[in-house]
Amino acid sequence: MFRYMKTWIIVSAVLLASCKLDQYDAPSATIHGSLKDVNGGALIQQDVEAGSKIIYKEYGYQNPEEQQMIFKETGEYRNNLMFPGLYDIYFNESNFVKPDTLKSYAVKSGDNQLDFTVQPYIRVSNVSIVKTGNEIVATFTITPTVANNVKQIGLFGHIDRIAGNQFAQQRATQNIDAASKDTPKTYTLKFSTNGFTAGKTYYFRVGALIDVANAKYNYAPSVTISI
Repeated sequence: MFRYMKTWIIVSAVLLASCKLDQYDAPSATIHGSLKDVNGGALIQQDVEAGSKIIYKEYGYQNPEEQQMIFKETGEYRNNLMFPGLYDIYFNESNFVKPDTLKSYAVKSGDNQLDFTVQPYIRVSNVSIVKTGNEIVATFTITPTVANNVKQIGLFGHIDRIAGNQFAQQRATQNIDAASKDTPKTYTLKFSTNGFTAGKTYYFRVGALIDVANAKYNYAPSVTISI
């Protein structure tokens, strides 16, 4: 009997200690927003997961760890599990000219909206993606906004709207290594529809990659085509 009583006391003590350790406030802040082109305010399209990421560090720790939020393919983001507090917010990898770090940015309890208005490395415009016979043909214009060369252009097709360099059932890319800051140039890419299922609808996106360290693809919004 004494042995069982002793065991119960030990278990109770452990449970009580655990309860005390868990008595922290739950995340009570939501933060959301989007990446917008400084010229006109259009959303800056992204790759999912492998695209631009928001990096943030929370104040109040001796060696705060980097945490990150990813963008949707549209260039929008949301985090519903933030703690109120002060943060440094910045970017390590991007498809735009990185702005200065937001120092001591205050995230309050409840809803927080934080948009980023930036200069994309490349603007993709005048997009035409059509099915011609057994081919998908894309014509589009790219306009670099920085002096670096354009490294590659691409056409990507996928069953989901996240079509891009990361997710593509079919792709056509071309290395161009062209310097053309602020000079629009038009390109055509195409690939066969043989890799797709007849009767299904697919998403197609075109984009371009600048020759900047850790740069990500810039895209135009996806279009849908029934195969």
